[in-house]
Amino acid sequence: MKRCLAAIVLFAVVAVVSAMETTVRKYMPDSAVVAAEINVAALLRNPAVQEMLNQPEYVAKRQKYEEKSGVQLTDLKTVWFFVDGSGQRVGLFFLNKPADLDKVFKKAAVQYRKSTIKGQTVFHVTGNDHGEKSVEIAELAPGVLVSGEKGSVVRYLKEKRGNAESLINVLKKIPADKSVKVAFVNTMKNADGTVVDPVQVWLSFDFSGKAQRDVAFQSRFFCGSVEGVQMFAARFPMYIMMGSALLFNQDPELGNRVVSCIKKRIEQSDFLVDAVIPEQLGRKISAYLEKNANRFMLQQKGF
Repeated sequence: MKRCLAAIVLFAVVAVVSAMETTVRKYMPDSAVVAAEINVAALLRNPAVQEMLNQPEYVAKRQKYEEKSGVQLTDLKTVWFFVDGSGQRVGLFFLNKPADLDKVFKKAAVQYRKSTIKGQTVFHVTGNDHGEKSVEIAELAPGVLVSGEKGSVVRYLKEKRGNAESLINVLKKIPADKSVKVAFVNTMKNADGTVVDPVQVWLSFDFSGKAQRDVAFQSRFFCGSVEGVQMFAARFPMYIMMGSALLFNQDPELGNRVVSCIKKRIEQSDFLVDAVIPEQLGRKISAYLEKNANRFMLQQKGF
C-alpha cells in the first residue's frame, strides 16, 4: 500500500511539473538565455511575506495600486521573466482569471493606444512625468499576460517561441518546490570556440527553518570539465568579495556576515553553492537595502 501511495504521489508531481514545463515552453522566446520564475501564490502563503505585506506602509501602497488598477495581488499565480543575449527582456504573468485590459487602464486613468501584431492586441501605455516608462502589454491567452518596456512586446510577438531547449533543460534541474527559480545558459565563447565556464547556471530562493522565516539560497554552476570547475572555484572567492564590497559598501561588517553564510563544494564538473540567511540577519539586510535604495533615489533627484 505504501509503495502504491508513493507511486501515485510521484506520478502527480511529475504530471504537475510536466504541465508547467509545457505551458512555459510554449511562451518562452527561442532567443532567451535567462529565465526566472516567481511563484507568487507560494510566497503569499509564507508567514514572513504576510507579515511584511500587513505593515502599514505596504498595506497603503497595495490598496492604492489595487484600487487604481482593479487587479488584486492574489490574482497572480506565477510571474516569469525572460532575457535574451542582448539584454532585451519581457515578463509573463499567469493570473487566476482573464484580464480586461481596457477596463484596467480606463480605471487607472492612463493614456494608451492599441495595435494588432500577429493577431494579438497590444496595449501601448504612455509614460508620464513621474518617472513611469512607456510599457506594452498583451493578453496571449485568458489569464496570460506579456509585458515589457516600449518595443519589447511587439518584438516578442514577432519572434519564434517554444524551442529554447537548453534553457528548458536547465529549468528541469531545479527542485520543483522552490518559490523563486532562475536559469541561465552561457553563450559567451573562448578563442577556441568552446563556451566560457560556467556553461549553465541555476539558482533558487525559498524560505526555510521551523517558522519558515530564514531564507535559503541554492545555486549550481555547470562547467564543461573538471579543469574548468577547478578554475571557476579558484576565482569564486574573488567574485564574492567584490560583490560584497560593492553591495555592502556602507556596512562592510554586514557584508562579512552574509559571506560567512555561504557554503561551497565541487562535485565532478559542477560547482555547488548554498546559503541560509537567518531571519534576524535577513531583517538587517532588508533594512540596509531599503535605506540605500532611498539614498540612491534622493541622489538621482539631486538632494
